[in-house]
Amino acid sequence: MLTIIGDTDPGRREHNEDSFVADSSIGFGLVADGMGGYACGEVASDLVQQTVHDAVSRDEDLSDAIRSAHDVVIEAANADPSKKGMGSTVVAVKFSGSDYKIGWVGDSRAYLWDQLTGVLKRVTRDHSYVEALLSSGAISPQEALNHPHKHLITQAMGVAGEEGLIVDVVTGRMMTGQKLILCSDGLVDEVEDHEIAHILATIDTPAETVDKLIQTAVESGGRDNITVVMAFNDEDQGTLENEIPNLMEGDELSDKIKDNNSASLDNQGSEDNNPKVELSWLEVISIQVTGYFNKIVKSLRK
Repeated sequence: MLTIIGDTDPGRREHNEDSFVADSSIGFGLVADGMGGYACGEVASDLVQQTVHDAVSRDEDLSDAIRSAHDVVIEAANADPSKKGMGSTVVAVKFSGSDYKIGWVGDSRAYLWDQLTGVLKRVTRDHSYVEALLSSGAISPQEALNHPHKHLITQAMGVAGEEGLIVDVVTGRMMTGQKLILCSDGLVDEVEDHEIAHILATIDTPAETVDKLIQTAVESGGRDNITVVMAFNDEDQGTLENEIPNLMEGDELSDKIKDNNSASLDNQGSEDNNPKVELSWLEVISIQVTGYFNKIVKSLRK
């Protein structure tokens, strides 16, 4: 069964302008990162999450729901001069069975984690000045990490250019052993992708993983609000445990990892060029075996 969970933390800030939705009943998750100051950012992100959530609950298309939320934020800002210029990012996912559709505006992100292959893949591209420079080859990925304008986004909910709001979309299928993660930039500003991959690989349960990601971001500086939403299949836990005996069969394991990796990437459409972090096969084996024996120890202690 598909389960979606989430949590948020203000970090070192006094107020939290992030909002999120984790609605397993309709297969919907969302992260919105408000901007414009406390009085505005919190309102904008809340309007976004409410509007999009209500719309998809009525079976409206995710892209149309995001555009509707954009209009709602603009109307609210126009009605109250004190909220002029408020906006929000959004990244949202809607599931239909194992198939998903992700829509986003701004620099909140979606990642796909594959436990069987040890691959963490970013499936969204930031709508930001730095991402544009990176895509054009003007700067390197390393330069992008500490660029002075890394927080300058090119569009947001409630704020768009002359061409109007552009909602980017990617579709795919969540395979066995995979988890989909949505997050605000408060996570990725403090925790690099390889650190995120390590946490996903080593923490036992999804709830503990979400907590660990957020706490790591807080401990690494917590300069912004941090929000994480995670989607996963409950059945995967038992399925992955059944795969453990195969870890001792060298060649068979190698083939299995290759097959699962190919299947995963085949379902990601045009986003294959997005950054990936891959753990080595030895790390995957070590992580899964350790997890298996940890479960045995826990069961003996009960």
